Amino acid sequence: MRRTDLFIRAAVEAAGLDLRLLGGSSPPSPGELPHLVMAVPHTGHFDTVAVIWALLRGGYDPSRLGVVAKQSYWQSSHRRLLLWTMVGKSFLLDTDSIKGLPLLIEAMRESQSELDAVIVYPQGTRDPELKTEVFAASFGLSTKLGFPILPVALLGLENVWPPGTSLLSALVRGRQRECAGGRPIARVAIGSLIPPSNEDSRQVRNQIRREYLKAIIKIYLANGEPPPPFLKDNT
Repeated sequence: MRRTDLFIRAAVEAAGLDLRLLGGSSPPSPGELPHLVMAVPHTGHFDTVAVIWALLRGGYDPSRLGVVAKQSYWQSSHRRLLLWTMVGKSFLLDTDSIKGLPLLIEAMRESQSELDAVIVYPQGTRDPELKTEVFAASFGLSTKLGFPILPVALLGLENVWPPGTSLLSALVRGRQRECAGGRPIARVAIGSLIPPSNEDSRQVRNQIRREYLKAIIKIYLANGEPPPPFLKDNT
């Protein structure tokens, strides 16, 4: 816990951000089953830092947190260090293929007694066309495992640590932001849990997907922020 908290604090400081948990937002207490923390928009590597920061504020034990990351994420040593420092378990999924979902589900089922929450970024959120089948596959984790979904919106984290850039460049940009005369405010907003369904079908997964997207849009509108276009286009 101490190691994770220090790492998160250092990362937020280095990014030059004023990171806040939105008023009225708080993660639910750990329950009998882990829940899937789904955060959008997934704009970069700092997103995971922000989500775990919010969960720590809710009293979560980082050793009982998991993160789902695609295979290409592990090709960078500093990203592997990032997850090793922050969470207890990491799960591999090739997000370019729906075929990887059964293996992920089995791994999570075997580990569910060791988890309070698993961070999952819904597939397709970086794809401007947002292929519905691939996107809906993420919600199969809920229907197949019986885990509720916690919608999380990340406001103001754009370009903090974009895909394809190094940790060093992210730190340089953070320093530049501070030198420019102020820390931009970034916010983590947490919605209400979406209960799982006992039925697993394409229709049910798409229905859960629509509920999730509407919940995220509601968070944006309630805070005077325009929702990302892919959210409105796929409800």
